[in-house]
Amino acid sequence: MKTSKKNRFQILMLVLVATFLYFPGLGCFSSSYTQPKPPATQHPPLERKTITYPDGSRYEGFVLDNQAHGNGMMIYPDGRRYLGVYRHGKPDGPGTMRYPDGHFEKGQWGKDQQFQKF
Repeated sequence: MKTSKKNRFQILMLVLVATFLYFPGLGCFSSSYTQPKPPATQHPPLERKTITYPDGSRYEGFVLDNQAHGNGMMIYPDGRRYLGVYRHGKPDGPGTMRYPDGHFEKGQWGKDQQFQKF
């Protein structure tokens, strides 16, 4: 069976394309370029502390810049306890507020208030 020049060219191109697809870096089109990694963001380390506020409430948990930040618990003078996530001193994220009479509210908190109940 004789192949025409057109068929031989198509077969050669198919072999070349397959070679470059399955064996990257071979041939004259290889490249040593690698995409640069984005710079790592530097976050100050969180430390675990207890902070007592002038109104008598007490926070126990992670702190950033002397503010509640991360997981922690706030105990209020009236007996309420909030256990959850804080951001820059305010409840922000999932948490649970327990009241002195025993009932509790689970939900999503933000800007120092509950905006979604679970």
